[in-house]
Amino acid sequence: MKKKVLLVNPWIYDFAAYDYWLKPLGLLYIASLLNEIGVEIAFIDLLDRHSKDLKNFLGFELKDKSYGTGKFYFEEIEKPDIVREIPRIYKRYGYPLKLTKKVLDKFSKEKFDAIFVTSTLTYWYPGVWDIIKLLKKFFPKVPIVLGGIYTALFPQHAIKSEADYVVGSTSMKVTLQIIKKVLKIDIPESFENNWFQRLLPMYELYDNLKYAVLLTTLGCPFRCSYCAAWRLQPEFKVNDPKKLIEYIGKLSLRGIKDIVFFDDAILVAKSNFKRLLELIISSGLNTLRYHLPNGLHVSLIDREIAKLLKDANFKTVILAVETLDSILQKKTSNKLISEDFYRAVSILKDEGFSNELKVYLLMNMPGQTEESVLTSMLACHELGLRIYLNEYTPIPFTKDWEYLSKTGFLDEKNEPLLLNNKVLPYWFKAGMDIVTIERLKKNARDLNLKLKEKEVRL
Repeated sequence: MKKKVLLVNPWIYDFAAYDYWLKPLGLLYIASLLNEIGVEIAFIDLLDRHSKDLKNFLGFELKDKSYGTGKFYFEEIEKPDIVREIPRIYKRYGYPLKLTKKVLDKFSKEKFDAIFVTSTLTYWYPGVWDIIKLLKKFFPKVPIVLGGIYTALFPQHAIKSEADYVVGSTSMKVTLQIIKKVLKIDIPESFENNWFQRLLPMYELYDNLKYAVLLTTLGCPFRCSYCAAWRLQPEFKVNDPKKLIEYIGKLSLRGIKDIVFFDDAILVAKSNFKRLLELIISSGLNTLRYHLPNGLHVSLIDREIAKLLKDANFKTVILAVETLDSILQKKTSNKLISEDFYRAVSILKDEGFSNELKVYLLMNMPGQTEESVLTSMLACHELGLRIYLNEYTPIPFTKDWEYLSKTGFLDEKNEPLLLNNKVLPYWFKAGMDIVTIERLKKNARDLNLKLKEKEVRL
């Protein structure tokens, strides 16, 4: 008899959340794999802002803002005790609870062999735990498998959920072992070695898709002190540009206007990416809008890449800078020197980029000063770049995590909720206090507003 699996992308529980092209890529790859080996799939994405179920329940469709991004529907919920003193409202983002129960009740009439639940940010785990509890009520005899970034970074913590199986890794090899065990099926060995080249995320599961997130590469060869990308995907993999362009063509036929590449290090395979850009242009698919929100490594930007990006119609090009403080650059990664940044900006502007260009800066890194952040912000502002000021979060298995643990700054490290960037400044003595952070955020908003006003005048 044909196996059947329910895939679930859970709510977000947080003080703030926004659909900045959030799609459960790992779960969509699992869906593609299961589909290819003949497993029947049902799918629930509780963060799908445009689903027919949500639209019918609310009586209206949530509006998009920029290029398919937009606000989630939310319900206010009780704060967990450990963050009760944080002076902000805690929310459940995604499907209303009543609608979620209605959808689960509909699916409970079907017979499933397993339920797979994904997870992303570690401090979003309360939403993951709650959906698992709810699934247990509607499907009491169906084994639940929990995987994703949260389980890979906090496997011992994730075991405390009510999931029957916890995938303590984002490795496809480990995931396949659990799939075989739970479903009692054989999976060809070829999937283990070349799944990334063989599969694409299964966007056919969405009934009203507004944008698609894709990967041209998987993993990152850099070892930045604050980033765990190398841990989550230790092997760097590259996808076939021809296969990707065929898929983009199919997505365009569905009316999708925005294609987002979420690679961690897309320019490491520069020749591969250049080929993809050439195919986008030659195939006429540059009528779509393309986005690079994960940050480009500026030292790898050259004039050919800049021209191809412009000709291919990239509307979001974010530069991964983090800091222009030379001491911090050497301490955290040594992947960037400021001269590379200025050179890359000059090249991109020469090729016609203007307000499409933005820059990621980090604040609240261990030992970082307010003056250091301000200096970096002002330098970016002088170049006409909008600033995305990201709040630093310690991540398990990183060099920073090891240092902060040894020096006593992470005594509460076993509670992921305390790593929420809205909570961190209240206790993280190795970084900045909440007043300093709010002041820096206001400075960033003011600088961005000045740029916007200047663009309007021009």
